[in-house]
Amino acid sequence: MADQDTLNQLLQGVESWNAWRRETSTSILDLSYAELAGMDLSQVNFSGVFLADANLRAARLKKANLQGAELAGANLVAADLTEANASSADFSHARMVDAVFAHANLAGADLRNADLQGCDFRLANLSQANLRGASLRGATLTGASLTGANLTDTILADAKLDNP
Repeated sequence: MADQDTLNQLLQGVESWNAWRRETSTSILDLSYAELAGMDLSQVNFSGVFLADANLRAARLKKANLQGAELAGANLVAADLTEANASSADFSHARMVDAVFAHANLAGADLRNADLQGCDFRLANLSQANLRGASLRGATLTGASLTGANLTDTILADAKLDNP
């Protein structure tokens, strides 16, 4: 469960949170199961934060730093992660239907068994990402880099894979 002090710090706003992160050397920040649906978290620094099973439905995470964050099982349905840095983040088993990852960096991300139906990955970096067993049904991957990505058992039905 989310640490209440950590959650309270986030609820003070992104600018306050990011300043606190720069000053705090806390190794593990726990926001698991946190209710963050619909929040504007643009440019938030969630690098290395534990957000497993968090509800980020329709949250705005534009240009957010999610590098190495733990988001396994999280709800990111209709979330906007445009230009986010989610390299090496764990999104395994997450539900992200209709989320936007345009221009995002997902290099080395773990997306195993994630529900990515209808997601927008235009010009995203998915190199070395693990998409094993993920559903990309109807997703847009136009111009995305999939170099070295694991697509074993990935569902690509109706996905748009053409170059711009």
